[in-house]
Amino acid sequence: MEDMEMVERYVKIGIWCIQEEPGMRPNMRSLTQMLEGVAQVHDPPNPSPYSIFSCEEYLSCGQVSSV
Repeated sequence: MEDMEMVERYVKIGIWCIQEEPGMRPNMRSLTQMLEGVAQVHDPPNPSPYSIFSCEEYLSCGQVSSV
């Protein structure tokens, strides 16, 4: 597996792990299998419009500053 393929795989796994809906997150067994390369990692779902709106609203309030 090439480095970029590994990076893409781990990023996808990370996105699965931070899904807003807990039922969408992988269980530990599935997570381990994905990390070991035993299980296929499917593309995670697109974020919900509500999540994007909430994030944009939060950023526009000046609550987050750039470093």
